[in-house]
Amino acid sequence: GTYVRKPGNPQTWLVSGDIDAPPDVRGWAQKSIFEIPKEDVAEIRIVHPGNEEVRIVRGEGEGDVSAFGLLDLPEGATLKQDADLAFMATAIAQLELWDVNKIAQIKAVADPVVATIIAKDGLKITVKIVASEGEDHWVTVSAEGPQSAKEAVDKINQKTAGWAYKVLTFKVSHFQKRLSDLIDLPEPKPEPEPDDGS
Repeated sequence: GTYVRKPGNPQTWLVSGDIDAPPDVRGWAQKSIFEIPKEDVAEIRIVHPGNEEVRIVRGEGEGDVSAFGLLDLPEGATLKQDADLAFMATAIAQLELWDVNKIAQIKAVADPVVATIIAKDGLKITVKIVASEGEDHWVTVSAEGPQSAKEAVDKINQKTAGWAYKVLTFKVSHFQKRLSDLIDLPEPKPEPEPDDGS
C-alpha cells in the first residue's frame, strides 16, 4: 500500500492510488521561464563586463525587414558564415529551467553578463548570468515595459522574483556571444615601406 503523513504530524494514512513524485525540479515545476515568439522579437542586447555590447536588431538584415542584423559594426566587418542571428534570437527569447534555487543561495559574480530581449510591444526581459561553474549556469530574470505590456510584466516578475534558474550550457552560450564571435574583421593593410630617397 501507499502511506502518507503530514510533516510534524505522527498520524499516518493508508491511501488509494499511486503517487508520482519525481525527484527533479522539472518533474513538478513549470519548465518555461519565459517565451517570446521569434516574430515578436524587436531587439536583443548583450552587455559584457567592461560594457562591450552586442546589439541584434530586426530589420537590419540586407533587403529583408524580418531579418536580424548587427548594429554598430566596425568599418569593413562582415558577418561570419556560421553566425545565424535569427536562430540566436529565437534561442535567447525562449528559456527553460533545469533547476531552481533562491538567489541568496547562489554564489553570484559581481559583474554578470546581461542580456535584454525587447519585444515589439515594448516588453523588456532582462537575463543576468549570475554564476557559471563547469556545466552549471545560473541566471536571474526580470521584466519591465509600458502599461500595455503590464500583464506580461507582472506575470514574469511574480514568477521570477527572488529566484535563480539553472539553464542548459548551449542556451547560455548564445547569451555570452561577443562581437568577435559573430563578425570577421578585414585584414589590416600592410604599412608602406619608408622611402629612403634612392
